[in-house]
Amino acid sequence: MMMDALSKASTRGDMIFDFESNGMWGGLSAARATQLVSNIPLTAETFVIRNAKYGSKFMEAVIKRVNQFNNLKVLRIWNTVVGGKEKGLEVGLRLAKIMSTNTTIKLLFLCNTNLIGVDNARKWGDALMINNTLTKLILSGVGEEIVEGLMAKTKNRSLKLEIETGRIVRKKSPRVDFGPSTQRIHTSTINQ
Repeated sequence: MMMDALSKASTRGDMIFDFESNGMWGGLSAARATQLVSNIPLTAETFVIRNAKYGSKFMEAVIKRVNQFNNLKVLRIWNTVVGGKEKGLEVGLRLAKIMSTNTTIKLLFLCNTNLIGVDNARKWGDALMINNTLTKLILSGVGEEIVEGLMAKTKNRSLKLEIETGRIVRKKSPRVDFGPSTQRIHTSTINQ
């Protein structure tokens, strides 16, 4: 009943969910947390997920809801890890794909997630080149080669994208090949 009422609300402000164990939402099971994010009012302007350790089904529900929002300006995903490394990167590609066509989000904040990494950074770069709304990307907890690669990839983007970093992981990892920086990249490159 509460979920139904939540989904029918017309909140235009911030929807912030901190799933830290001692917080308001921390006692939810994965199923209840997934149900909760699936029913966020579509009119929210800011959507924040923090400390969510509920796995890929939860994050898939977040991504699905983000794709349905009609007025979302800010998306922040903080301290949220999706399963193992491979699962996180796979789910991260789905987020990149919806970001490529999103027309409302201006600020994307990914802090200490496993949604972007060496193995999917090039496709994130492709998605950011296609997107024509996002003006600021804040990354924390990723390798500096990823940040530098995304900056280089998006430098000729028609809408300037400011990329900021928080804590950068300064370790040697495989080089990321971002390919040529072009302004016209087709959506199909994200699906490959």
